[in-house]
Amino acid sequence: ILMAQETSSLFLNVYLLLRNRTPDAPLVTYSFVCFAVCFAIWRLGISTAGTVYYLRNYDQLPPDVSAWAAHLVGAVLVAASALQWAKNVL
Repeated sequence: ILMAQETSSLFLNVYLLLRNRTPDAPLVTYSFVCFAVCFAIWRLGISTAGTVYYLRNYDQLPPDVSAWAAHLVGAVLVAASALQWAKNVL
């Protein structure tokens, strides 16, 4: 899930590359719209769903995963989801 979030960066890179070179080109607008859609789907939707899934199935982790590592991953996922929502939606 964390690496899948980077798919929205492809469109962001195109937008950032072209916005000052050809600001009136349709590709600039299309790349920004595609970035916004992918960002909403991947970073807000699927990332949040993955965080909820991890927290709901927290008790089913393999026994060789230490408790501190499981807690740390949960805290980082919650913080990352909160940051995405607070920074971009609120």
